[in-house]
Amino acid sequence: MNYLKLQEVSTHNLKGFNLDIPLNTFVVITGPSGSGKSSLAFDTIAQLGKEKLLQILNYDKEFFPLSSIKAKLISSLPPVIGLSQGIKEWYPYKTFGEFLFIVQFLETLFIKWGEYKCFGCGYLNKISSFEDTISYYKTLKNGTRFYFLLPVFEYSPKALEYFVSQGYTKFFIDGKEIDLSEEEIPSKFKEIYLILDRMIKDEKSIERFVENLRLSLSLNQGRIVLKLLDGESKFFNLKTVCLKCGNYLFTKWYKCKQCNGLGYKERIPCKACKGLKFDNIVLASKLFGKEIREILKFDLKEFKSFLKENKKKYSIPEDWLNNIFYKLELADFLGLSDIPLSTPVFKLSLGQRKLLEILLIFGINFTQCLYVLDEPSLGLDLETKEKLL
Repeated sequence: MNYLKLQEVSTHNLKGFNLDIPLNTFVVITGPSGSGKSSLAFDTIAQLGKEKLLQILNYDKEFFPLSSIKAKLISSLPPVIGLSQGIKEWYPYKTFGEFLFIVQFLETLFIKWGEYKCFGCGYLNKISSFEDTISYYKTLKNGTRFYFLLPVFEYSPKALEYFVSQGYTKFFIDGKEIDLSEEEIPSKFKEIYLILDRMIKDEKSIERFVENLRLSLSLNQGRIVLKLLDGESKFFNLKTVCLKCGNYLFTKWYKCKQCNGLGYKERIPCKACKGLKFDNIVLASKLFGKEIREILKFDLKEFKSFLKENKKKYSIPEDWLNNIFYKLELADFLGLSDIPLSTPVFKLSLGQRKLLEILLIFGINFTQCLYVLDEPSLGLDLETKEKLL
């Protein structure tokens, strides 16, 4: 068995003893009040771990002065994660979902699978990558015929004149295919698509398809419609611009302007965002078919089900989900799974806040670490204490 070996431990009221603590096992330090339990566990062992980390990071002693640890470490020390006694005074408006990094995780999922709501026209846009578009092309059967269309957003004869001057003369105008080298430009119309190409899917046409993708970026910022001759149309957006009106889309989750992202004012929910902290254009956007405002109101059980339902459908990578599922399982074990993601800390009971601290400590799923917990069950009921043990 490996041991953490300390000599001449004299921190605070400790009397200069030597100590070997077994690693990779559950160790309890007991004793009467004032006997030095916290001095040994937290002010010595945990502090040694902190100083080791600072040394690895080449810390500046001016900003991180050495503590008054009085002990000699004569063995290796694994990474230390500590939890002090009592309840931390956290920022009261930070939400349960933010503490668990679930909100941040949602933002990551949204970049890949989100539907951005346009602030101009309200259209929900899915942003695609080159790879997404090419992958769709590869799924088409050989021999499939389709149009490579580019939506035109300036509904005016001048816009058409510009494209004609560049050699592009074929369009779908209000659903009708028109060649403007043979017909006059209509004076009125509602919807225009430039016919960039007519293609037949085969093994040799991939380079031509990719070249059309590149052309779309310069002609209309990568907004594409692949219209199959059987009537199906597939929309792709290669940039963060609205497919319908051309407005730029938000590229990050903007905070609510009314409350500056606090969600609350004097512990009263913001009237604009209803305590959800984000701008309404963000809240009205969607992830896996659900509005963001709806997802943020999920409790942890509902959120876990939501992820499981969409895991296979959207091919979410396992390594994206392993840690979050571990954290959700632990939250369920600790009895926290019925708390909504949008719940601010000030609404949690003292017991829930203590359990949240424990969840944050163990929810990372580190291995080969030394956990130093100073009275972690303080303030918890007997049943919860037994579960923790």
